[in-house]
Amino acid sequence: MLTHALPKFEKLIANDNIEFINFLGLGSAISLVLVVFAELLCSVFIIFGFITRLAAIPLMITMLGLLRFLSFMVQIPMRQKN
Repeated sequence: MLTHALPKFEKLIANDNIEFINFLGLGSAISLVLVVFAELLCSVFIIFGFITRLAAIPLMITMLGLLRFLSFMVQIPMRQKN
């Protein structure tokens, strides 16, 4: 998760326009902050074994949000019965 968090963290601290997935309906900037928090800080907590169960919750929410986004973006064709 850390390798995914570093480019997002650089994007966050840059003064560019933030274009990110608005997966919670809070806005793209807030969503990016929450994802960077989850992927960067919570991943470090899990690596060092500090409050691992609580640190895993934001990571799970982030991944569920990603799955929700991908399910809307990718249309999986259903098999038709003949």
